[in-house]
Amino acid sequence: MSKRQNTYAKIGADNAEKVKEWGKETPVSQMPTNQFGGVSRSKVCEMLGFSPSTVGSNIAISEAFDRIDERLAKAPSKQRKRTDAEVKALEKRIKHLESRVAVLQAENDVLKRSKAAEEFFLNNCRMIRA
Repeated sequence: MSKRQNTYAKIGADNAEKVKEWGKETPVSQMPTNQFGGVSRSKVCEMLGFSPSTVGSNIAISEAFDRIDERLAKAPSKQRKRTDAEVKALEKRIKHLESRVAVLQAENDVLKRSKAAEEFFLNNCRMIRA
């Protein structure tokens, strides 16, 4: 291995060790998560001072993140559950908005017919002069 390759390997190993230590020291409740419930790799990489692109090219870093994801999966969910009252309020709001959309669509249809009739009369009828 050349000196440059050896340096890159050491940097990669150091970064993998940083991720492992961060995973051990950070409580699950304080870990940034992505939309899938796993740890946000880009945010962690940014906090630890290396590029998120190294996760895909460094197996040790990727495996460290996988172990953190497993730890997150075992922990209780941080997501707040919706209450029945919230669900009912949202359903009521949806029904209200759907009825409003129906009213606006009917109004739009009337306006389209009026516009078509106006265009017909303007194009096809003579004006009567008094």
